[in-house]
Amino acid sequence: MSKLLNNLKEWVSHDLISQQQAQHIQTYEFNKPKSFLALSSILMLGAIFIGIGAISLVAANWDKLTNVIKLICDFLSLFLTAVAVFHSWNIKKYKQFEVLLFLFMGFCLASIGLIAQVYHVSAQAHQVFLLWSAITIGIPFLAKQLLIPFFWVGGFLFGIVFSIIDLEFLRVTPYELIVILTIPLFCCSIAFTLDSIIQHTKLASAFCLWLFVSGCIALIYSETVSLVHITSFSSIDYLKLVALPSIFSLVIIIGMLKNSHYQNKQKALLLFALFIFLIEFFMPLFCTSDFQLAHRISIKFMHACLTIILLSLFAVFSMSINRPRLFQTFLWLIGLRFLILYFEALGGLAITGIGLISAGGLIIIMTALWKKYHSFQIPLSFWINKSRS
Repeated sequence: MSKLLNNLKEWVSHDLISQQQAQHIQTYEFNKPKSFLALSSILMLGAIFIGIGAISLVAANWDKLTNVIKLICDFLSLFLTAVAVFHSWNIKKYKQFEVLLFLFMGFCLASIGLIAQVYHVSAQAHQVFLLWSAITIGIPFLAKQLLIPFFWVGGFLFGIVFSIIDLEFLRVTPYELIVILTIPLFCCSIAFTLDSIIQHTKLASAFCLWLFVSGCIALIYSETVSLVHITSFSSIDYLKLVALPSIFSLVIIIGMLKNSHYQNKQKALLLFALFIFLIEFFMPLFCTSDFQLAHRISIKFMHACLTIILLSLFAVFSMSINRPRLFQTFLWLIGLRFLILYFEALGGLAITGIGLISAGGLIIIMTALWKKYHSFQIPLSFWINKSRS
C-alpha cells in the first residue's frame, strides 16, 4: 500500500490525476480483497497437522472400531467439513474457506483409502489419485487462490499419466522417458484447452505452473540421462515411445493455432519452442549407440545449446505477453545454463573466465535494454504490430 501511496502522490504532482481521483483509487485498493497466499499456506499447514493428529488418535484405537463406526465417522467428518465450507463461503470468510476446502480434499483422499481398507480393495497409488481427482474435480473451480488448484493438478497428473502409461499397448521400458516427456506436453495441452474454452484462470495457471516445473525436470533429464541403451529398440518400441508425445503435441498445435489471444509471431515462437523441446528428447533415437559414445561431448554440447535456445524462446515469449517475473526467471535460467556449459565444455580457468565474462555481459546488456524501454512489450509488440500493417 505504501508503494501505491507514493505513486499516487507522484501522479498528482505531475497532474496526471486529480486529488479526488487519487482518493477514489486509494479507497478502491484498500477495500479490494487482498491476496493471502502465504497466510493461507500457513493455515493449511495447521489444518494438515490437525488432520494428522486426528488420524493418529483414530489409528491408536483402530482395531477396536467396527467397520460401521469407521464409515460413520468418515462420512460424518466429510459432511461437517462440507457444511463448514459452505458456511464460510456464505459469510465471506475466504481465508477459512480456502483452509476448509483444502481440508475437505484431504478427507476425500482419506475416505478412498478407508473404504478400500474396509472392503479389502487393492489399488495402485496412481489409480487412487485418479479417482480422487475425479470426485474432487469441482473444487479447483471454487478456489480463490492458486494453492488448491496446484495440489489438485499434481494429483491429477500423477493419476492420469501413470494410468495411460500403464496401458498394455503403451508399456515400454524405460518408462520414465515417456513419463517425463509426457507430463509437460499434457500440461500444455490442457492449459491451452482451459484458456480457449473454459477460461478458468486459477486452474489454467496451475497447469502452467506444473508445465514450468515438469518442463525444467524434463530438460534436466534429457541432458543428464544417457539414452544409449534404447537405440536397440524394435520398431514397435519406437512407436510406443513417440505415440503419446506426438498425440499431445498435435493437440498443442491445434489449440495454439485456434487461440485468439496470441498473434502469429507469438504462435510461431511457441511452435518453434515445441519443436526444440521434442528434438532434445528424440535426438538420441536417430543416432546409433556407437555414434553416441564416440561423440558424447558434442552431443552434450548440442543439448546445452538446444536448452539455451529453448529458454531464450520462452523468455522472448514472456516478454511479449508482459510477464516480467517470468522473463526474469528464464533470464536467470539462461545465465545458470551458460555457467554450467562453460565449466563442462570449455575447461581451463582462463577460457572459462572469458566465457563467463561474455555471458555476464550479455545478461547485463539485455537487462539494460529492458530498463531503457521501461516495458517488456515494446520491442516485440512493435514487431507484431508492424507485421499487421
